[in-house]
Amino acid sequence: MLSVSTLWAMVAAFSAGASSGFTGFGLAAVAVPLLLVVYEPKAVVALVAVLSLSVAAAVVRDSWRAP
Repeated sequence: MLSVSTLWAMVAAFSAGASSGFTGFGLAAVAVPLLLVVYEPKAVVALVAVLSLSVAAAVVRDSWRAP
């Protein structure tokens, strides 16, 4: 069973990803305040950095393959 903090983090990541997907920016602006509800700031900074790098890598990969 998922803990409440893990479920909240998943909702925060999904919301941040959706806003970033629609607008092209704002992943950290949405994720950081939501994740600070359940995690300490050091963990949030590391988590958002990993999320941002993952999204950027996916965009580069998709752009690299585009004709």
